[in-house]
Amino acid sequence: MRKRRRWLHHLSRPVGLVITAAVLAVALPLAIKPPAALGPEAAQREFSADRALEILRGLLRESRPHVAGSAANKEIRKRISDLLRSWGYEAEIQQRFHCHPAFASCAPVENIIAVKPGNEGRKAVLLTAHYDSSWAGPGASDDGAGTAAVLEIARMAAHDGAYRNDLVFLITDGEELGLIGAHAFASHHELFQRVGVVINLEARGVTGPSTMFETGEGNRSLIRILSRELRRPVANSLAYEVYKRMPNDTDYSVYKALGVPGLNFAFTGGVALYHSRLDDVAHLDPGSLQHHGQNAWSLVTALADRDIAKLQSKEDAAYIDVFGRFVWHYPVSTASGITVLLTVLILLGVALFLKSDISPSGVILALLAQITVGALLVGGAWLLRWPLGEWVSTHPIEHPQPWAAQFALFALCPWAVWVSCKLFAHRIGFGSATLACWLSFAALALWLDFNLPAASFVVLIPMVAFFVGLLLDMLRWRSGSGPVLATFFGFTTAGYIALYHFFMLDVVLPFSLSHVKAMPLVLLLLPLLPACFASAKDPIQGWRPALVLAGTVIAAALFHLFIPGFSEDRPRGMNLVYREQGEGHEALVYLESSGNRGDPVFVEANDFALREFPTLYASAGVNPRSGPALMSRPALEIPALGLAGVEAVAIRSLTQNFGDGHQVRTLRLTLKAPVGVEQMVIGLPQHAAVSEAHVNGVPALEQGAVSKRSDRPNLISITHPGAIPIEVEMVLAGPPPDKIAVTGRRALPESLWAEFSATWPRDAQPVHRGFRAEIVSEFTVSND
Repeated sequence: MRKRRRWLHHLSRPVGLVITAAVLAVALPLAIKPPAALGPEAAQREFSADRALEILRGLLRESRPHVAGSAANKEIRKRISDLLRSWGYEAEIQQRFHCHPAFASCAPVENIIAVKPGNEGRKAVLLTAHYDSSWAGPGASDDGAGTAAVLEIARMAAHDGAYRNDLVFLITDGEELGLIGAHAFASHHELFQRVGVVINLEARGVTGPSTMFETGEGNRSLIRILSRELRRPVANSLAYEVYKRMPNDTDYSVYKALGVPGLNFAFTGGVALYHSRLDDVAHLDPGSLQHHGQNAWSLVTALADRDIAKLQSKEDAAYIDVFGRFVWHYPVSTASGITVLLTVLILLGVALFLKSDISPSGVILALLAQITVGALLVGGAWLLRWPLGEWVSTHPIEHPQPWAAQFALFALCPWAVWVSCKLFAHRIGFGSATLACWLSFAALALWLDFNLPAASFVVLIPMVAFFVGLLLDMLRWRSGSGPVLATFFGFTTAGYIALYHFFMLDVVLPFSLSHVKAMPLVLLLLPLLPACFASAKDPIQGWRPALVLAGTVIAAALFHLFIPGFSEDRPRGMNLVYREQGEGHEALVYLESSGNRGDPVFVEANDFALREFPTLYASAGVNPRSGPALMSRPALEIPALGLAGVEAVAIRSLTQNFGDGHQVRTLRLTLKAPVGVEQMVIGLPQHAAVSEAHVNGVPALEQGAVSKRSDRPNLISITHPGAIPIEVEMVLAGPPPDKIAVTGRRALPESLWAEFSATWPRDAQPVHRGFRAEIVSEFTVSND
């Protein structure tokens, strides 16, 4: 018995707690990594990534970009519809020219729809992904993986028995251009009216677990189903709260805005390959595809036989997965009550155990010590943001070898604790420090309950664990060892929450925001302080350990500087862009890259120099509200190639006067794109706010259009406009402009690329819009 008590006593000491944190830091990434891919021999009712990869290879056999409206995309669409028909589906093609008014983006789209009828057929489960790619790459992950998973599930469902509800397999077009296909389906297809729940598959990288990062409002019922059905769930409501405040969108944004419940999944590792030429089948992690399909198949089969009308709950859930094995969840409406109850019980328990070691002055000093350790950690991480993320050229989010920078941030933790112990330990008792720690947790819980209730679990779970430990300690009160289990349980759960969110932020934040990355680690340090103070009763002599730890942090940060920020497998995104503005104007070739610096060797070898020139927002007649008027890029002036730009068949403004003195000003454009122009971009008039716009009679911009973006777009883009003249009508809230600018984008001429290909760096790949030529044409507006 004495040996067991001694073992428990050591478990709650600082060394035991630090070892526990180290184990968590290693175990957590391993626990939530994607599962192994199942081979083609897997049972027919088991999702197989190998079978889905075979489908994906067939779709992307040329491994080239396929933007909505392109010939390459039409070929992909045919292959998808042929597969669905071969499995017995009537593959419907919803074909239309459409615009999404929130993005002011238009394109011809071809959505692919297949339905497995249910026994009732009143409501439907919608499983969806998009098959178009970005301009730069083949889109094997974004969103070929989602498309392949949907197709493999459609094949599996075709051979399965009938379900209660209809299953709708929707593979949309034009997502990369502004959710155009999803908006067309929701606006113009009668089947959408029967959709009761949506499962959307996405990606923002090439690897990582398939994470459920977004749900709709009233998600408690769906979270219960997710918790019960998924074998390896990865989801937490704090990530959802963060995502709601980000400007990012997926197809589910369209359905969510219309009140349809849903679950949105994505994997986000390897973001350096996102929207790049290397987003191909060879770089796609089969485990991520396995996780994607496994999650979707489990939910599809579970929801297909449920009463979907009862899925919409009256409240949301707070939730987090535990080592990717199950989801701990509770209704957010109970958070305040749980917080108050736990606070009372914990304070009573601590007072009962440690009343002789608690003093008001000690509690106040302990609170100051907590503030100090938090400030040292976050402040130190703020100083590290320069060597880790700003002095060197790195990807905006991902680093190919992040371990040195991560170690530097982790090493800040013992440094901050040691300094705090040096300043406060000899004046604070264990009881005062423990009481102050859980008072801080309770205060943070109350703040979250009123401001971010779905995120309250980050402190409620450690509070629950600490209280359970107190109850167990009460059973062994006579041991005289104090709240040993409470200390260990509270620290372990707080450490799990802290490290979980540290690694979560690692895939969405760059090292230039190291201070934000480090914030979750404060939760790790607060429960560690009481144990450290208890082990340092005498004043700590000297600052040598703190200096050694500080030197370790600096050494790791400096070592990080010598690790290349890019590699061939994790390249820098860099586009070569030709720009010609107006007849007789200069022509430029410039580099578009993260940080706008480009590869220094390439810049020097080709005599590029930083130049300032107008952005598309600031070209003639364009309102620069949504962006800077000038941009600075490495550029080279070259003779104009004389590429044909967009032609203006007619441009005129009309003013209608009404009897009540009301005026309506309209700007009407008739534009024609020459052969080779893949996208035309119309700059909205300067000094004349546009309240609405139509392209070929389709609403293309509306003042009240729903979007997560804070400002309305001030460019109207039309992708693959074709040879037919485009009619654009804009209703103006101000006077009409004298001039307007229209940009025609086309592929970069091969002859121009040949001049630079020999010196193009191996660690650079085109991304997003990719290599291109932009011809800016300026037109005079005639007023009627």
